[in-house]
Amino acid sequence: MCLETDTSPVLGKEIVLLVFVVHNIKPTLSWWSVFFCFFTAADRMKKILSGLLLAVTLFSGLLFYVPNAEAGARILTVASASSLSYALKEAGRIFEAGSGIKLRFSFASTGVLASQIENGAPFDLFIAADKKYAVRLESSGNLEPDSVITVADGALAIVVNRASGLGVKSLEDLGRVGTRVAIANPAHAPYGTAAVQALKKAGVWQSVQKRLVYGENVRQALQFVESGNAAVGLVALSIARTDGVYIVPVPRTLYSPVEHAAGIVTRSPNRKEAVAFINFLQSPEAVLIFNSYGFTIPEQEGSGK
Repeated sequence: MCLETDTSPVLGKEIVLLVFVVHNIKPTLSWWSVFFCFFTAADRMKKILSGLLLAVTLFSGLLFYVPNAEAGARILTVASASSLSYALKEAGRIFEAGSGIKLRFSFASTGVLASQIENGAPFDLFIAADKKYAVRLESSGNLEPDSVITVADGALAIVVNRASGLGVKSLEDLGRVGTRVAIANPAHAPYGTAAVQALKKAGVWQSVQKRLVYGENVRQALQFVESGNAAVGLVALSIARTDGVYIVPVPRTLYSPVEHAAGIVTRSPNRKEAVAFINFLQSPEAVLIFNSYGFTIPEQEGSGK
């Protein structure tokens, strides 16, 4: 005789009950009956547990389901020099609100991004800190013909870690302080190239050269100064306003213009959106944002259309 219950979901209780029945109610039952009842109960519990697991799985799926906010949205992927990170993020929020186009930024050094585009990275728009990179990509067919346009000219600045106690007021002081100096790698970062030019024109290159610490981009060079790994750095003014450092502007006469330029990636499926963003970057609203981060806006020679 095997007693079943629909009220107890605990297998252990069913086993105890089965044993009790065999020994006290039906003593003539053999022990094989106990095992038969056990496996019957186990099979039943397996079905119960499977049902519970399925219910929990479905409930969890409902509980943790978050609708994809970007589903159906128009998305523009922008590869930009790190020097533009703060300005583009601020301008981007305004553009998104007014256009309904979602922006995805990828910030790195200009040379690294250019190499990624040459190797097929799925960007829609490229904004370089050196127009020569954009022109080169246009010539090789990676950017649309006649789409390259100057967005803004950047400025170079000395940043000094406040905790260092150094009283740096000019590039000439860097030749005397004897501390490490952080710059972006000039091999692929335009602000690194500008820093080298400025140090040479200021006449301190020979004394500073061996003390240089290279970041992959201006943002990393600034991080070296913020962390104290280098007491001084030469970075983009546009990202230099941060806690823990003070800023000394570098005269623009000491380096070539850092000309930021944008161009539409040829294989982009979002050309219309790219044109819209380029046009927005030339608007009075965007220009005010660029100016607030130390950029100057040259006369625009095209429309990106």
